[in-house]
Amino acid sequence: MFFNSNPTKELIINTLSKQWPISITEMRKLTNFNSSYQYTWQCINELLEEKIIVKRGFKYELSMQWLEQLNKFSRQSVMNYKFGIKNNLLTKETTQISVRSLEELGNFMLDAFENRFLERKDNKGFYCFVSHLWIPFINKEKQDRLINIKEKVNVVYTKNALLDKILDKTCYKKYVNSIKYVNKEIECNYFVYNNCVFQVYFPNKLNKLMDNLYSGNIDVFKKIADLFAMTYKEFPINIIITRNKEIAKKHREIIKKI
Repeated sequence: MFFNSNPTKELIINTLSKQWPISITEMRKLTNFNSSYQYTWQCINELLEEKIIVKRGFKYELSMQWLEQLNKFSRQSVMNYKFGIKNNLLTKETTQISVRSLEELGNFMLDAFENRFLERKDNKGFYCFVSHLWIPFINKEKQDRLINIKEKVNVVYTKNALLDKILDKTCYKKYVNSIKYVNKEIECNYFVYNNCVFQVYFPNKLNKLMDNLYSGNIDVFKKIADLFAMTYKEFPINIIITRNKEIAKKHREIIKKI
């Protein structure tokens, strides 16, 4: 995968991905190297120079910095290929993509800001206008990612159901800069960041499931089952992304004035 032209380096990386830190002798006992001890040592030194592995005393392990860079690269590449985004920043004024679940939608939005493949960093922050508060963002891993992005997040929601009230007072208040309820009908959920406007359209089936789940009218065990279904079940969710400074400014002002 990494060094097809050098099987010894490939074996070193594969071995260290499973057990670490280990010495060259321990490594050769764990894995059947077809190369000499001397050549294994030479490959390890080259990997050290390339900062792919690090030395701990007389033992070796994969570099965490290299793993994080690799993870970031792979995540960004997957998103670029998956959603047809071929440049670091969108060049088209308008584009449309589709995701298959609320969970995937949450990951897409976070990946967009972590990897900056949609817009450059903007000190004005991230403005959200949604019907219900999104369930995926109560996930601890996503909350930590949101904090690490270090963006100002401003949220307005329009449906004040039981679960919205709970999410507002507990999860969301800890992780966003401002949150507010307004009694208003909106055609779609939308988000504004820099010169980008994201219009998110949920299918009717998902909207009805959300209304049902967020209300206090159903059995708690059924609510949990529906929550799982709503978050991970496949629903065609369409996102229209418009890159236009004036349109973004107009939508941002609408949210700020509420």
